[in-house]
Amino acid sequence: MSEKQNLILVPGLGCDQAVWQHQLHHLNDIANLIVADVHGCETPQAIVEAIIQHAPYEFALAGHSLGGWMCLEVLKEYSHRVTKLCLMSTGADKDDHISFERRRHRLAMIEAGKYAEICDELADLFTYNKNIEPIVKKMFLRNEALFVTQQHAALLRESSKELLPTLTLPTMVIVGKEEPLFYESSELIAHHVPGAQFEVIDDCGHMITLEKPEEVTALMRRWLDLTE
Repeated sequence: MSEKQNLILVPGLGCDQAVWQHQLHHLNDIANLIVADVHGCETPQAIVEAIIQHAPYEFALAGHSLGGWMCLEVLKEYSHRVTKLCLMSTGADKDDHISFERRRHRLAMIEAGKYAEICDELADLFTYNKNIEPIVKKMFLRNEALFVTQQHAALLRESSKELLPTLTLPTMVIVGKEEPLFYESSELIAHHVPGAQFEVIDDCGHMITLEKPEEVTALMRRWLDLTE
């Protein structure tokens, strides 16, 4: 029996290990799984340090949504330690003006006690399969403090586009066909990372690990089998 790989899973904005529930149960036969915890991290550097602090020396790295951006930040400093990369429903560029101002507006709403309104909006936007919308909303609601610090960190993000052509590790990019925000940016990442595999899941929006958990797990299992 081959030795298990180390795999760090990075949740996205306002998300916790619940987004990886299926993968945690169904990939643990081939991987040592660690869910990154970035609570309290208000800068990109703090996020990188939090992920690396609990990481084995070599590890595969998978991130969903804002977690994909976090993975790219890790690679800027620690590419020599990352063996494989899986990015889901994410982008490599910094926020444009509209996205930047949207983050600031949401922080202002939270200060005004309107975080629940943000959760309603995002849960509706991010779910194509509405049966999981209550699960997503509940997760967002319990992670208000995390959401705030992640927004502050994201306001400081820089582009990772120049990093992409330099990556030589086995890479898979996964996106839902009905992704509302990051389909084109996911496709761009796959185009610019040499040899990257681009996988599209039908009838699926942004929250792909919850909307189509079996399909995502199957793709990740195949990704873990990739060699350079």
